[in-house]
Amino acid sequence: MGRRKTLQTLQLASGVAFLGESSDNLCTQERLNDIYNQALSQVRPTTLYAVSTEYQIDRIKGHFERYCGIREIDPRQTLEKCEPAEFVTFLRWLCQTYTIKKTNTVITYWRQLSQTHIVWFRRRMDPFVMKEIYAVSLDNAPGAEAGTQSQFIEGELSAMSGLDDSENETPLLEAEDFQDLIAADDYVFSIERQRVQLAIILLLAAFTGSRPAALLHIRYEDLDLYVEKDEKSGRYLPKLGKKATTVREFVDTLNGPHTGYLRALTISNRKTYTFSLDDNPIFCVVTLICGLAFDDHAYGPTDLVSPRQLFRLRPKPGLSRLSIPWKREMLTIPIFRRSLRGKDGVVMSLDKCLTYNVYHASVVRLGEALGYAEILKTYCLRRAQGNGLNGRRLLPRPFLFQFRKASTGAC
Repeated sequence: MGRRKTLQTLQLASGVAFLGESSDNLCTQERLNDIYNQALSQVRPTTLYAVSTEYQIDRIKGHFERYCGIREIDPRQTLEKCEPAEFVTFLRWLCQTYTIKKTNTVITYWRQLSQTHIVWFRRRMDPFVMKEIYAVSLDNAPGAEAGTQSQFIEGELSAMSGLDDSENETPLLEAEDFQDLIAADDYVFSIERQRVQLAIILLLAAFTGSRPAALLHIRYEDLDLYVEKDEKSGRYLPKLGKKATTVREFVDTLNGPHTGYLRALTISNRKTYTFSLDDNPIFCVVTLICGLAFDDHAYGPTDLVSPRQLFRLRPKPGLSRLSIPWKREMLTIPIFRRSLRGKDGVVMSLDKCLTYNVYHASVVRLGEALGYAEILKTYCLRRAQGNGLNGRRLLPRPFLFQFRKASTGAC
């Protein structure tokens, strides 16, 4: 513990007196009152939520307000009182009004309602109230022993509403399955670029373990293309560096004050994943992205118009690498873009990124084409990648996936 500050006068060797501490620096009653009043006037949120979380909070807030409207009670006052009986009634109304099949869904709604309490009153709900919703006394229940308790959501509510409390095992997608997945893609796209975009996003999800929200919004400024000498072959080959993108989430808010807004969250210390050429074009991120760049005419050098020219580039004498810049007007353009229907048919948008709903529907369709029993999601790739890393005790080098005939990796 630090020493207590005291008012004292120090006599220096030069004969000058020096006051060590002034009365302004000490916490007198007047000073403490000023600090208290200043802190009282400053309102700070207890939690900073992501855009998607704010959307979920707004949705459960709307449900709670509709419930309170039926009961003819004030929503804010009701939530501030935190009466367990009121919450039990609300959750029962929720299950009777909406189609809810899983117990975990009700648990999620209850947690989101507690987050609404934080947003409205800037403090957390009483933990004892939180616990009472999970464990409700059965003293008055017929045949119940005094002092017994039961899990309300997982017990009584699930039994009354017929909720499913089973947990499904998440399917995994291994490397061999991924190759079959690409080969089974016989869907007829309106523009073939959409097929290439889908393959690249799946590859990046498998290699980097990133979420789709961080991949769909990749822009040219997030990619570093350069030519460097390969250690194994001794040849100068293109390499691609993908920076961990800033999370750009687009949310169509239904209950909020805005109808669709863009929010950027800055990530410090951005990681860079480096991709090398792969012998198998199916797994070669460099080849696929460079192909999209040629389709967009995104290269800075105006005379770089073909892959043959790209593979002939060499660094200048004395330099170990040659960076290939993008056009300045292409830096903020997303790599993966959506298709739009115009007067001349379906065309690719020039600046609008691919939406998650369209991407997710394409992934689900691929799983159905292969006859998967479970719904195929990007998480199947990310989870298989994590299990592959956790299952190895000694890693000879940083890697994410090992394919039979693939040399692509992230390092």
